[in-house]
Amino acid sequence: MELRHLRYFMAVAEELHFGRAARRLHVSQPPLSRQIRQLEEELDVELFERSSRKVELTEAGRYYMAEVGKAMALLDEAGQTVRSVAKGEEGSLKVGFVGPAACGSLPAVVREFRRRYPNIRLTIRAMSTFHQLGLLAKGRLDAGFSRLYGHDTHGMKTRLFQREAYALAVPRDHALAGRERVDLAELDGEDMIFYPRHYQPKLHDA
Repeated sequence: MELRHLRYFMAVAEELHFGRAARRLHVSQPPLSRQIRQLEEELDVELFERSSRKVELTEAGRYYMAEVGKAMALLDEAGQTVRSVAKGEEGSLKVGFVGPAACGSLPAVVREFRRRYPNIRLTIRAMSTFHQLGLLAKGRLDAGFSRLYGHDTHGMKTRLFQREAYALAVPRDHALAGRERVDLAELDGEDMIFYPRHYQPKLHDA
């Protein structure tokens, strides 16, 4: 049984006339009749009562028409959905982000995305850059907002989202307090409150 058998059956069932159904399907009547006969042989049941005057559905044919109608509707819906998915209008998107990104323009971007694409299931989770890259490599994450510095991004596409400036926080009575700019060399020997090295080893060392 092939999809065309079902389409041919539905055309005859709706028209109750092989000639009209053939014209609707843009085929000749003999091949259409053969396809319907093949379908009946496949199912081992008569779907139509034929006479020289009219064509009618059998009880089995009426039931089959209802069920095939549901199946065809599902197929049409699947076709529409897959076209929407191909256009990026439906589906799901899994996104990771480093915590500080939530303090920037990311929340506004997420809100705008939800407004433009309400049919896409968006899952967004805070996680480290290394965690994001690992999940991206395994195909378990679609995109990530990360702080990249010497990371292996082979096989991935990257794009600059936003730039940030580093700030130095010191007590009010510190010698560097009130300065607009501070050279890193001036921090030599200072006790630093910093993130753990394993988060971003290369950046930490630099």
